[in-house]
Amino acid sequence: MVVYETVDSAEKEKPICYCKTCYSDYKNCEKLLDEALSIQAFDRVDVIYRTLVDKKFDADVKKFEKLKEHHTSLKCELEIRQFCQSLEVIPNYKTIKKSASLLNDMVREASRKKIKMTVAILTEVNDCTKRLLAERNLRLYVDSTPIEGVTEEQRNELAERITKAKENKVREEYTDEADIVLDKMTRHIRARQILERFEAYPVRNYPEPEVIDPKKKKVKKEEKKVVKKRKKEPPFLIPDWAGDLAEVIKEVDAMNALIKKPEEIMLDKDFLDKVGTQLARFKKEIAYRKQLEAEAKAAAEAKALARKKKKK
Repeated sequence: MVVYETVDSAEKEKPICYCKTCYSDYKNCEKLLDEALSIQAFDRVDVIYRTLVDKKFDADVKKFEKLKEHHTSLKCELEIRQFCQSLEVIPNYKTIKKSASLLNDMVREASRKKIKMTVAILTEVNDCTKRLLAERNLRLYVDSTPIEGVTEEQRNELAERITKAKENKVREEYTDEADIVLDKMTRHIRARQILERFEAYPVRNYPEPEVIDPKKKKVKKEEKKVVKKRKKEPPFLIPDWAGDLAEVIKEVDAMNALIKKPEEIMLDKDFLDKVGTQLARFKKEIAYRKQLEAEAKAAAEAKALARKKKKK
């Protein structure tokens, strides 16, 4: 039989003569070689490759060269895959960037050596890199952004990082922790927003309650009219958000819930003192507005009844 003399040979020019036993051995080796080229599991390919090397199989140098490349490629992929797996848990997030860089250096080195890489391993490396960077960005932000004084923009930034982390399959222990911090930030901001609303609500001058003295001489009707004449006061301007009394009550209830565990959402004593002042003020304001609404309702009902009687 005639075979290729070297890998670069264009024609089969090297004659080889086998005895029956050697030819049978050759055919078995050839079968193993073809089998190895069709397998993607490194362990099995490695066993076959070493077997052929030990047997000094050199009949088909071109095909054996393909096996060497296949063996090198699978070995490289296995090393990269094992490194990816070692990065599943990284206790210190400050080392994540370096780990991601080392991973991609392995791919670049394989490319430099002209080692063929499958689409599957390249996708795996890309996914692993995105996961690592998303995890690092999330953990860094959680660690470096205090809840006290947090802004709406910072809260939104954390929400975006959590979304990206979940999309890239970052471990749940990190996304769960970030969700807890996000909730605390949201409640902290909400408490500040409600206090701002309360403080911007105008201060009302409540009318003095009329005291009836039974010993005091009754005022005549004409005199009573004169006493009741007062200078017209400007209308009390209620903010848009507080137009509905139910909304005011809702905000008061929300604030009471938020200050139950102030240390959890970083509300200091100064803030709580301000909240206490406003809650006392709004307790009085809610009672007064309920009274006004009751009086307005009674007046409307009386007016409607008068019209009904007049029609009769």
